Amino acid sequence: MDSYYFVKTITSKLETKLQRKLTGKELQVFNLPRSGLAYEMIIDLISSEQKSKEDLEEYVKAVVKEYDGTLN
Repeated sequence: MDSYYFVKTITSKLETKLQRKLTGKELQVFNLPRSGLAYEMIIDLISSEQKSKEDLEEYVKAVVKEYDGTLN
């Protein structure tokens, strides 16, 4: 599978679970290239029934903060 499939899956699942559209910066961060394993781990985390909406909001904030310096 290519990265486009993974990115679309991740962003779609996030928007569904967060019940909102992702911001431009959030979309940039989740579109950054990753290894196949990293994509699968992100999808597993987002898909977990144990993660609340609040948990995912915190996760998204942490990922954006981590990668913010690498964005143009």
